[in-house]
Amino acid sequence: MRALVKGTVDDTRTRILLDIGANVSVISASFAKKLRVREVLDHGRSLEVRGINPGIMETQRRALVKVTLGWKHA
Repeated sequence: MRALVKGTVDDTRTRILLDIGANVSVISASFAKKLRVREVLDHGRSLEVRGINPGIMETQRRALVKVTLGWKHA
């Protein structure tokens, strides 16, 4: 079962995967660029991200964004 919902990230419509067990939410660098998100100062710290696949990834940047679930059809 997938928990994909319609929503917006910084007022840009997109599909959002809800994961209530996640500590953080991540997006690709290309999607962040498309959204023109503003990075926040993180003092060079990275965060190790582990999922169901083997291996570890590290975050490269941090940003604060507004996430809204659902949208009304105009």
